[in-house]
Amino acid sequence: MDLKLKNKIAMVAASSKGLGYGIAHALAKEGALLSIGSRDKNNYEIAAEKIRNETGAKVIATGSKARFEHILNAGAYHILDYGDSNLVKKVLQFSPGGVDRAIEVEFGENVNLLHQITKPNGSISLFGGAKNMNPTFPFGPYLFKALKINIALIYILPKEDRDQAIKFLHDAHEVGALKLAIGQIFNLEDCADAHDATLTSGRTGSVLIRI
Repeated sequence: MDLKLKNKIAMVAASSKGLGYGIAHALAKEGALLSIGSRDKNNYEIAAEKIRNETGAKVIATGSKARFEHILNAGAYHILDYGDSNLVKKVLQFSPGGVDRAIEVEFGENVNLLHQITKPNGSISLFGGAKNMNPTFPFGPYLFKALKINIALIYILPKEDRDQAIKFLHDAHEVGALKLAIGQIFNLEDCADAHDATLTSGRTGSVLIRI
């Protein structure tokens, strides 16, 4: 399938593992120039190297300045400091017209950044935002760039879309493109605790429920 993403620029947040990594890997396979990010330096170093080696993509990473050398050694093509107050300016220096697509897991936290780095008629796909569920939305900047916002909530996906997503993830796992790190496993009766664990900052892997 040709998704017409060759030479398009995509920024994927929280893309060192799990669903974010699967999305990043798929975009890279389609020829997109990729920016990935993670709060854990080891995770995004591994992800950058794997995506580069498996797809030949140019990987742009975000990370702390102290880890730039390690990130470059892991295979990143370019690095942006996620804590830089001039992050928007630097993204636009790298991609003067803005990125074609942003994939975001903390929309509320970055609502005022995304419209600045996304090009007119670009798209923002989001599947999370737990840190700020009630952001003040700057409608005007989004309107006058005709930005498209796509929300994917896995809990209510139509069956056809869910089946397609499950197949995509299974296929990626089968060929070794998606390797899930398991952080915690809960029994079914502890599902509420499992849900809380998914919202825990700095967790090291996926949260699973034993059925």
